[in-house]
Amino acid sequence: MEQTPQQSIIQEVTRIAHHLIATATTDEQGIYWLTPAPDPGSQPAESFDLFNGSPGVILFLLTLYGYNHDKYYLEKALLAANRLLQQPQVKDPAYFTFYTGATSVLFLCLRLHQATNDHQYLEKARTLSAHYLESINTKVEQDDLLSGNAGNLLLFTHLYAYTADEYYLQPIRTLTDKLIDKARIADNGLKWDPIKHAYDSLTGFSHGVAGIAFALLQTARCFNSTGLLYLAEQALAYEMQYYDHDRNNWMDLRIGAQRLRNIHDQLGPQLASWQLQYFYPTMSDVNTWAHGAAGSGLSRLYAWEMTGNNSYLEQATAALQKGLSDITGSERGDFTLCSGYGGIAALMMETARIRRQPDWQYQTQHIALKAIAHFRQQQTYNSYINNSIADPGLFSGLSGVGYFLLSTIHPAGTASILHPIITTSLPHQQMEQYTIEAVKQRLFTRYFPNTIPLLLRQKHLDHAHINSTDNIHQLYRTIAAKITPTYEDKETVHRWETDKQTTTLWLQHKGWLSHRKRKEIHEQLITHLLTTNNDAFLQQILVTSANIRWFPNAAAAEFPYTLLYSHETGISSLQTGNFTIWILNHLQTPATPQDLFNKIPLPAATQKQHITSTLLSQLKELLQSGLITVYIPAS
Repeated sequence: MEQTPQQSIIQEVTRIAHHLIATATTDEQGIYWLTPAPDPGSQPAESFDLFNGSPGVILFLLTLYGYNHDKYYLEKALLAANRLLQQPQVKDPAYFTFYTGATSVLFLCLRLHQATNDHQYLEKARTLSAHYLESINTKVEQDDLLSGNAGNLLLFTHLYAYTADEYYLQPIRTLTDKLIDKARIADNGLKWDPIKHAYDSLTGFSHGVAGIAFALLQTARCFNSTGLLYLAEQALAYEMQYYDHDRNNWMDLRIGAQRLRNIHDQLGPQLASWQLQYFYPTMSDVNTWAHGAAGSGLSRLYAWEMTGNNSYLEQATAALQKGLSDITGSERGDFTLCSGYGGIAALMMETARIRRQPDWQYQTQHIALKAIAHFRQQQTYNSYINNSIADPGLFSGLSGVGYFLLSTIHPAGTASILHPIITTSLPHQQMEQYTIEAVKQRLFTRYFPNTIPLLLRQKHLDHAHINSTDNIHQLYRTIAAKITPTYEDKETVHRWETDKQTTTLWLQHKGWLSHRKRKEIHEQLITHLLTTNNDAFLQQILVTSANIRWFPNAAAAEFPYTLLYSHETGISSLQTGNFTIWILNHLQTPATPQDLFNKIPLPAATQKQHITSTLLSQLKELLQSGLITVYIPAS
């Protein structure tokens, strides 16, 4: 008798579970799993995170126990978990992040309590939390869901929603404050993590703004916080500026080192202008949980569920169609959770649940059968890695495949590790400092720190103006209307110029990598120029750098101008004089030093040599500081 799809799937899930148990390493404390060596020169080792370590395998076994209530799987999960919780690497870990670090163990403790009702696991989560908190606050530099502050925010909100233990409120507030303080303005919305090796702040769920939005949406839901919902929607607005209509996908803005070298070799110094069109031709069309439409679609599905805004539903539906197209039109042999079809299936399953459209659930079972057939033919669920490498990991390997297959017949729903939803709504007074009004005040005052407080004191601006503003561009226009027609006060105008020009530079800032590459190209261009003879130097076309702004100071001073410049980590200022500004003004249109010299009125012919020397010296100093650069004509 032919098996039903459900029978075929559960048979394979069971086989995977027994294979994982049989291949576990055993010691006197229990069992654990080895993660494949990251490179040929190293050995397999035990990992302690959800992504590819023992916690992920344990979570799969707990999920299987939740489906069939076979205590064999619970016993094996507990044998591994109780050993795990005693390991020195859990007590004193190296990394403190949700999916890829030790805080994943706290989430595992929550799931262990759900499975056993044994309170020791919640006590262990609290004890480890107290031990980790300082390092979470000081050692986590990124903001994303996979390895950053957003993942930890999601974790602690889950712990609070599950336990109602007010101990977890302080880390939730601390992490929320970090995300507010580290948000950066963009042409649309807000972005985070300018330190990635990327064209701009990343899109996507694992490392990008879609995942940050997801964590903010869940925290907003838990505390009924309008301010955190606003932040989440601003993150999604930023991501839409990198939506690729032709591919029906969100752009993968990551730039690998070799790819960047190749583009530089092709374009030469033109790369310094850092145009999106330079990177688009070699940009991947990846669609997974981590990057692309599947993960971005999940965030939009929840945004629609929370807000009722149909634009999010349209975007989620487009992501769904992209996934369906990829599954039916591609033979990509990767069925893992992170980088394979598992993420596309997750979007389909959540669509089935939230929109009550069960056909999408049945579609995931077809994907599951396709995965099983691929394995039987290729002996691997991921053809992109050496099939002799046995990876037990949840996001990277076999336990994740089992988790995905099981979810197609026993949907994880809100409990899915790919998108753990918070269904509890708690008293919003616990997070009352994160109203939409309070969040906007913090955000916008940070970008107009000189102007807004002054206008509020002078009653030319009130909080209602700020609260009614949706984004930085609207606020800019509001303040400009208050300043420009009425103010002759030089101090007020100077404050406005400082904030206005700083904001302009922030809007142009594409992150660490863009500035690092421009600096590298600039230094290559000027190395020979600074040692050439004066005759050759006088004929070199120069131009003012694009990353600077200047304006007069309010009162007479030794240096009558303020100059702002952006760099890898932010924006800085310096004070400068008339001659520097004269040069910068004239080089806004590309010109040679000889052109500049010809514009200087000479009081006497005898001063020509002195003025030439002074001009050349100043130009070389400005080149060395990066305030001017060699002109590169567009191709």
